Amino acid sequence: MNVDLYGAWLTASNNLQPVGDWIGGNWQWLAIPLTSALFAWWAIRHDGRCRHTARARAAARHIQSYDPPTIQTEPGSDTDDLITCLHILDATHQQARKEKPQP
Repeated sequence: MNVDLYGAWLTASNNLQPVGDWIGGNWQWLAIPLTSALFAWWAIRHDGRCRHTARARAAARHIQSYDPPTIQTEPGSDTDDLITCLHILDATHQQARKEKPQP
């Protein structure tokens, strides 16, 4: 069986030409429902995200009301931690200088 693709293409284009002309002439009337559908899709997705965010915030407030974060009340603890970190950093730099090969 030999299929005439060119003849099928010509036949389809002859049958579809009135549809293309109608779409070209009435595109404004087609744009209104398409725009409405896109806006509805966006609104539904956006509403879902906002509700999810609101639920997450409410859950976080609920958790914090029962389990507030611990705050260190000892004076000087932040300074002690800073000094410890600086000592570690200095030791790391000294070790790196020792391991550096000399040319």
